[in-house]
Amino acid sequence: MATTGPEGARDWCPVDAGAITVGVAERDALGTTARVVAWPPGRTGRVLAAVDAELALLDLGTSCGGTPRSGTPRSGAVAS
Repeated sequence: MATTGPEGARDWCPVDAGAITVGVAERDALGTTARVVAWPPGRTGRVLAAVDAELALLDLGTSCGGTPRSGTPRSGAVAS
């Protein structure tokens, strides 16, 4: 798996997906495991850096005692 891109990609571990057409990586995040699949695999490093940035925002939201992004559903679903 190619992990070219910004520095944050070094915390991720490659995962063998049985295919060379995608890049797959995972790392511990927010009390669970984050797994990312990127296509084309040459962009995996950039994708991992973008995911790291989103995870940092989520972590900041939860560490402030609130829910991430004020509890707004990201899928567009209406909370009851």
